Amino acid sequence: MRKDLLIGRDPNKSSISLEDPTISRQHIRIYSVIFEEKSEPLVYCEDISRSGSLLNGKLIGTNNSVLLSHGDVIRLDKHNSFCFIQPSALNSQRPIFDTIFERERTRLTPDYMITDRVLGKGAYGRVHLAWDLVSSRQVACKVVGYGPNLVQGDPRKARDLHMREFEIMASLNHVNICPIPPSSTYTDTNTISYSSQTSWPFTELSVLNTTSTCFRT
Repeated sequence: MRKDLLIGRDPNKSSISLEDPTISRQHIRIYSVIFEEKSEPLVYCEDISRSGSLLNGKLIGTNNSVLLSHGDVIRLDKHNSFCFIQPSALNSQRPIFDTIFERERTRLTPDYMITDRVLGKGAYGRVHLAWDLVSSRQVACKVVGYGPNLVQGDPRKARDLHMREFEIMASLNHVNICPIPPSSTYTDTNTISYSSQTSWPFTELSVLNTTSTCFRT
């Protein structure tokens, strides 16, 4: 999707117009961001309405953007809703994660809902899209495991190193770094949950608000 998709009541300014008095002249904007040439674009929905829009029953908030995942339902009012379909996900199966992740993602993080959507992964763990259930906003959750791993070495040393990393992140304030909320610290289990086998730091989710291509060099 190279151009923004505007949905609203005004046929002159909207890509899709709806004849409904409860819909704003411009209600939502759908746009995409491509970070790598061969990667699948990230698709966002921005609420530009006066009356508000819902994503899977959660209020998006005026001028806020949310990252869309396959099957998400965007509701404009009681009569109008859209379902986001990611073509690549039509024939794919639900990802299978390890039993430790499935057991601990609800037990350790009751204030968050960690989704199956994986935003990125590496040798030390994965980054999942999550919801902060208290503030009703999207966040990112880095899931780091401490099982037998040749890259990480001794599990206890690896855990100490990662907790040190999270402590440093919590103290940083820079425009190019997704922050851990200011109130979080090394022992704040509301934003950094951990057990003997995993760590779950939560950070702000970086959102670009324009259709763009961002290639890493």
